[in-house]
Amino acid sequence: MGFQNLVNEDSVQVVNAMQNFSRYMSHVRSVVVVEDVKSLMVGIIGAFSTHVPRQANEIAHRLTHTVLFSGSFCSWLELPFIR
Repeated sequence: MGFQNLVNEDSVQVVNAMQNFSRYMSHVRSVVVVEDVKSLMVGIIGAFSTHVPRQANEIAHRLTHTVLFSGSFCSWLELPFIR
């Protein structure tokens, strides 16, 4: 797709917490999730996070919602485009 080392998030509070954890820690309910994401991003050279409004990525949001509430195991494997 042309992007590498990118974390998209539709929660501006989570993105802010990831970028400035100490300042936003009290505003984020899932502090453990933010800590986990930050620890994983340390292992990715050049990783950064950015806010993407939910409306800009409606398909991904609907897929995520469906998986979360389906009650069954789901996985997605995206193979790279090869010419």
